[in-house]
Amino acid sequence: MDNLTTFERALLAEFESLAASCAASGKVSAATAERLSKASEHFSGQIATLRRTQAAQSEALETLTEALDAQVKLTTTLIGRVNALARVLES
Repeated sequence: MDNLTTFERALLAEFESLAASCAASGKVSAATAERLSKASEHFSGQIATLRRTQAAQSEALETLTEALDAQVKLTTTLIGRVNALARVLES
């Protein structure tokens, strides 16, 4: 190290500064990657929960629709019978 010229020492100092900046940048990048990974896991969990909720709601809605369809059929049948009875009574 003592044999280095002024120019070589300046280059070495610049290189050491760049190496330190690169190491710091690497640490920041690693920390950012870790935070992004955790955020991705978190949001993936939330999306999975939303999908399960949506599936449950769709199933409940389908069941309700079937029940309402059955009720409409029964009501229509009842109205038809009442109308038939009313016609019989009017005769």
